[in-house]
Amino acid sequence: MKDSVRQRVAVSRMAPLLVLLLGCGGSDAGPPRVAVDGEVTFEGRPLEKGSILFIPAGESRGPRTGAVVEAGQYRLPRERGPIVGQLRVEIRAESKLDYDTTEPTESVRHIGEPRPPGVIPPEYNERSILAVETTAEGPNSFDFHLPTQR
Repeated sequence: MKDSVRQRVAVSRMAPLLVLLLGCGGSDAGPPRVAVDGEVTFEGRPLEKGSILFIPAGESRGPRTGAVVEAGQYRLPRERGPIVGQLRVEIRAESKLDYDTTEPTESVRHIGEPRPPGVIPPEYNERSILAVETTAEGPNSFDFHLPTQR
C-alpha cells in the first residue's frame, strides 16, 4: 500500500512538469513572424558594419528583433524575424571616430562640434523616424538609403 501511495505522489508531482513540457513544445507560439532582408546605405555607400532593429509599433505587439548589417546587407529568417505588422526601425553603425578621445582634453575640445563623419544621426536610431509594415504574404524586403544629414 505504501508503494501505491508513493507512485501516486510521484505521478502527481510529475504531471505539472509534463503539461509544461508538452505545452511549450511548439516554436509557432506567439505572434506570427516573417523573414526580412534588404540593403542599408549611408552617405551613398553600403553600410560597412552595423545593426538593424525592428520594434513593434502602433497596434503591433510582440518581441523586438534585430540583425547584423554587413557590406550593406541584412537578413533575418522567419524563425528569428520580426512580427507581422507595423514596426519602427533603428539602424546603427559601428563607427570609427576620426579623432582621438583617449585624452580628456581631446574629448572636451570636440563638445559642440558636428558629429564625426560616418556616425548615423539619432533620427535613424534612438529617435528613429524609420518605419515599415510587414505582411504574412510578403515579400518583406526593405531597403534603407540614409542621407548624410536631414
